[in-house]
Amino acid sequence: MGMQNNMPTDFGCPLPAQAVFYWSNPQDWDRRALDEEEQWIKTSVLKRQREFRAGRNTARRCIAKLTTSGASSTNYQHLTRKPISVGDSREPLWPKGIVGSISHSQFESHDSHSAREFCGVVVAFEKHIKSIGIDIERIEHLSADSLDLIITQNEWQRAKEHCWPTYWPKYIFAAKESFYKCCYPLTGAYLDFLEADFHLKAVKSLPGVYEVEVVSIDSREIQFSQQELLKYKGYVYGDHEVIRAIFWLEP
Repeated sequence: MGMQNNMPTDFGCPLPAQAVFYWSNPQDWDRRALDEEEQWIKTSVLKRQREFRAGRNTARRCIAKLTTSGASSTNYQHLTRKPISVGDSREPLWPKGIVGSISHSQFESHDSHSAREFCGVVVAFEKHIKSIGIDIERIEHLSADSLDLIITQNEWQRAKEHCWPTYWPKYIFAAKESFYKCCYPLTGAYLDFLEADFHLKAVKSLPGVYEVEVVSIDSREIQFSQQELLKYKGYVYGDHEVIRAIFWLEP
């Protein structure tokens, strides 16, 4: 199977001004990560090893860009040599002072026998962004069984009342994934898909981009006030191939 590595030119969604985002390069998937990081994948299958290396190598380039920008850059350049470890839920543990998120998607192209590999990483200084999460998904319909586990009744009703995109359930899925990845480092708590209720609002100045409003969170483990929910910024965007979603929380 051939491998296609031409990446989109940017993330598509709005990003915080203080954040750095990169897509992986072809070599990021096969180049070894730091020795301290390689220990986490030494018994993993090849697919997982390649995803892990793509994420860590791309993250290192993001951190390098972040820490070489601005007047105080010399105070942070050592962070590029710090390993990005793995938490209890397989989440990346970023160097002190950094927040970030990694997402992968691999699938066979619709119009060829070539595989598509996507890995995106976003990072920022914790003093600027409290937490951030991204998700990258293939654009496709969800199965009927999955819909019942992901989409709330309120979301079904909003989709009927508003002009949501054709693959809107996958947009909601990606948005909820990115919201969870944003929340987890702060709460350490699991959030079920049906516990989050979202609304998509088209951004008129950005064709194809939707702002994601967190209407409510109904969870036993995580309690949010409406004022707290308003502080989360979320967007989702899809082209002919992949959906990208992002959430972040400023201090």
